[in-house]
Amino acid sequence: MQTIKSILAVIAVILAVVGVVLSGAGIYYSWALNGPATETLTGVLSSAARGLTAADRALTRATDGLGRAETAVSTVEGAALAVGETLVETDLAFALLERTVGDTLFPAVAAAHETLRTTAEMVVAFNDSLEAVNRLPFVEVPTLTEELGVAADQLAAAQQRIADVRAELQAMKEDTVGRPVTFVTDRTGPVLTDLQSAQTTIARAQAEIEATLAAIAARQATLARTIDLISLGATAALLWLIAAQVSLGLQAARYVRARN
Repeated sequence: MQTIKSILAVIAVILAVVGVVLSGAGIYYSWALNGPATETLTGVLSSAARGLTAADRALTRATDGLGRAETAVSTVEGAALAVGETLVETDLAFALLERTVGDTLFPAVAAAHETLRTTAEMVVAFNDSLEAVNRLPFVEVPTLTEELGVAADQLAAAQQRIADVRAELQAMKEDTVGRPVTFVTDRTGPVLTDLQSAQTTIARAQAEIEATLAAIAARQATLARTIDLISLGATAALLWLIAAQVSLGLQAARYVRARN
């Protein structure tokens, strides 16, 4: 029985020594990695801030384009309603419709759709970076919702309706056959709804981006201090472990010596 206790005491001494060495290494690395971690996370936040600023500017341009598209939809609908029930290729309104749909409405919606699609993909990447930063204790940066993908889908639907109108207008030119104006008016209402819904979504997304940019700026100002506090906390905890392991090791060593 005494032999077993002596063996256990020796094992306790060895474990205490190993624990002290590992705790010391932990203290060293908590400070050795402090600087690189601060630089890396600051770089991540700076990169996210630059990307979000660019995304915000792109969304502003998309909003301006959708405003022009909304005006063009009203122009198209008004011109279609002004000709009565049937639109023919020789009507003055036809030239206005063709020019407005082809030169203003379709390009504006197509450009806005592409901007929202690419920005929605960027948001996914930004969220991954922000979530990585949020894993740090005491650090919280709001992530972005992915509504822009929904808005992009809405604009894709609007773009298709506008493309259908363009195709009908082109067919009228080639066939010189009139069409009921409903082929225009049945589509302008849904297109207008899609445009307005996309603008509302963009406004929400820009508000989220502004909040996230403000949070990033605040975290950048305190990030170095936060990481220092983490290193200090780790050091204090490891020093306590070292003290406990030294105490345990000394007691075990005394037990071994007493048995010898």
